[in-house]
Amino acid sequence: MARRLLTGPGLLGELQPRLNASGIHTAHDFYTRTTLDLVESLDVPYHVVQRLREQVAQLTAPPLVTASAMLRQQGDAAHPLPTRLPDLDRALHGGFPCGSVTEIVGPAGLGKTQFCLAAAADICCSTPILAGAQVLYIDTEQKFSSLRLEEIARQRSPEGRLAPGDKERLLESVLVLRPRHSHELLARLQALEASPLPLSLVLVDSVAQLARLDHGPGVKGVVARQQQLAAVAARLKALSRRRGIPVLVTNQVAGAGGGGVAAALGPLWAHAVNTRLMLHQLEGGSRYVQVAKSASAPLTAVAYRITAAGPAPAPDAPPPPLLLLTEGDVLGQVMAQGTAYTDAIGVDEAW
Repeated sequence: MARRLLTGPGLLGELQPRLNASGIHTAHDFYTRTTLDLVESLDVPYHVVQRLREQVAQLTAPPLVTASAMLRQQGDAAHPLPTRLPDLDRALHGGFPCGSVTEIVGPAGLGKTQFCLAAAADICCSTPILAGAQVLYIDTEQKFSSLRLEEIARQRSPEGRLAPGDKERLLESVLVLRPRHSHELLARLQALEASPLPLSLVLVDSVAQLARLDHGPGVKGVVARQQQLAAVAARLKALSRRRGIPVLVTNQVAGAGGGGVAAALGPLWAHAVNTRLMLHQLEGGSRYVQVAKSASAPLTAVAYRITAAGPAPAPDAPPPPLLLLTEGDVLGQVMAQGTAYTDAIGVDEAW
């Protein structure tokens, strides 16, 4: 709510030009000013500022909602977006949840972008195409491929091919955005709040790329990066809640203790996402997607493989090793990257 733009009728609308001229655009800008500052910068009496504070509070304060009302709202919400991995969908109560942010994190080459492309293909092929773009694909790593998107959609269709005209409708329904800086990404997300664009899915591949490019090392760089990530997370969560759609973001990895790798971007980002899915690969090539963080799903690990149709079940893979089914701090979880299966299960015999 702190990043919400200050727009509305009444007194707020009347003072909009003065607020903008004073550099006050969001609730955060407003509440960081004292009453005296507002009186002087807006050139209005004290009692007018008090009325303005009341209106801004009503605009930005989250409403009180009973638990029963929340349950009814969840029942009326859009159905989750299936992952096409049955065991994972069961754990997630149907798939990628609507109204929240799901993060897919893992080392390079394990299929993070493939999960995104598959989700985009499923949305576009299972929902009537509306005017404009239904899927917003924010491609910070320049990995988006129209050819791969079309291939996944074709392979997932019942007939194994797209009907005449479906390829064009598919590609026209995906809007690709390639921001060069975090500030540009924030501006675009902010503009979406008032946009009539009929979105069914938002993808960010990846959220770490711009954060790492825009801010250098050292304490100042870390602080600036965390502030930027907090703003991006707030925008994405607000967008998912207000539109009732799933938001998927991918994240890179960073070095961890013992030579392993863990999710990048630190604790602030880890706490910002609603669901965290971690991708692991063991020695021999077996891959697993693990539900590492969720408010409603149990700790689960599911074997998968990447096919022409995108992520798919891997029925011949060994059962998930104990390493992936052990409770722990989400901030300290290390991803398996070529780990021997005997090491992952914690015993001396392979499966």
